[in-house]
Amino acid sequence: MLPLGELYELIQSLDKSEKRHFKLQIGGKANKTAYGTLYRLLEAAPAWGSGLKSELSANFTQAQLEIARKHLSKVLTRALGNYHMGTDPEAVLWEKYTQAKLLFKKGLGAASRRHIVQGKEMAQRYNHAHFLGMFCELELAYGATEKFAGWREEEVIAVNESAKSSARDHEAAREHAFLYNLLLCRYWKNGAVQSQRERMQLNDIMLEEHQIMVRQKETFASGKLHLHFQSVFFMMTGDLDGSLKVFYDLDDFFQRHRTEWGREPVDYVRFLQDVLETLRRFGRFEEMRHFEARLEEIVARFQPLRQKITLLLAENRLHVALAQGVDPRQLPMSVLPETGLDKIPQQDLLQGWFTLARAHLARKEAGEALRMVNRLLSVSPAALGKMNASKCRMMRLMVHQALQNRDYLHYEIRSVERKMKLEDSWYPAEKLVVDYLKHWLAFRPFNRSRDEILKTLQDPYAQAMVSELGLKNWLKIT
Repeated sequence: MLPLGELYELIQSLDKSEKRHFKLQIGGKANKTAYGTLYRLLEAAPAWGSGLKSELSANFTQAQLEIARKHLSKVLTRALGNYHMGTDPEAVLWEKYTQAKLLFKKGLGAASRRHIVQGKEMAQRYNHAHFLGMFCELELAYGATEKFAGWREEEVIAVNESAKSSARDHEAAREHAFLYNLLLCRYWKNGAVQSQRERMQLNDIMLEEHQIMVRQKETFASGKLHLHFQSVFFMMTGDLDGSLKVFYDLDDFFQRHRTEWGREPVDYVRFLQDVLETLRRFGRFEEMRHFEARLEEIVARFQPLRQKITLLLAENRLHVALAQGVDPRQLPMSVLPETGLDKIPQQDLLQGWFTLARAHLARKEAGEALRMVNRLLSVSPAALGKMNASKCRMMRLMVHQALQNRDYLHYEIRSVERKMKLEDSWYPAEKLVVDYLKHWLAFRPFNRSRDEILKTLQDPYAQAMVSELGLKNWLKIT
């Protein structure tokens, strides 16, 4: 059951049609019940706070409130499940399967088998191998109970082969999804590959994915996952040309299959986010406009996704403005939404804070930039990830330079250098920043040649760090 705070947030997230459906489900008598009263109070409250809690205390004892909360949670979630069931293929298939199983248990064999046949057709139409296998197994169980009366031996073999084929397809899809999630985890935690050893490990995953694709049935889900896989691979290797080709292929693929993801555009939003991050990393700002327009076109039914899209667009525009050297006074600083931050994925929120810290530094508001960077570095290492930790440490060094904190910087550089060597994250871009600051501390001119600096700044493996920290502008290299 949902706690009161989460129940309040759920009720506030309901749209008009969901509210109407819920009220029809509970009927007019609910107005006189405790859970009906609780629903009205939570719906009418403008914010979750002491005022609402006082009103709840005035209407309920603690025991009454607990009972009403539990019942309202159950009734509301059940009503929402029924409302959205028709738009969720898995929910439709599960309903058909449970109906077939219930009829089978009640001894209505013919009715059960009709439901099974309908369920198999639906599972094939939705390309859902797992449910197809479940319906086949139920069909065989029904046949065994009836001693296969009216069955031919070939039919038993065909249903069993269909079940086996479905199990193979489901296992291949599961392995494919696992490899993709493993690749995503590695990318979000560590960023782009920065050594030949990491490149070889990435190639091993790509080989496994190719072997799975050879034996996997071609569906919308497998095609989408394959193109997603390739796009992440090229992002991690810094291959811009390969990335661009896959990005346009994947965008075209999504547009051709719009009916299959239109109501649940989470995957498409994540794809567009990856595209924009890659293009801005290499300074391809003109090509970003096409994908930004795609992101703006998406109609998100639920508030968390709407807030994510709003944050992505605002953070991206601020990053581009910083990269293009826009007058700091004209920077679009309204990045984070005023409410609902807890509904935004943590990695997106961390990126928003980081870009805002960069903007404050550009506006010579080093104190505020330092506050935001310290807030980022207070996040647990597991949640922050190696890539984010590295860029935040470099940003903190850059902020302390702006604050002229020479004594602090002297010891902080030694600490950062030691930590990053221990974590195996001591790469050329990080070395360049630290080397520059060491010369600055010693009141010596930076003695690296322009060609040597450009070699690091143009290294495809280092583009993520160069772009996120704005090193070209910071080092005044054009």
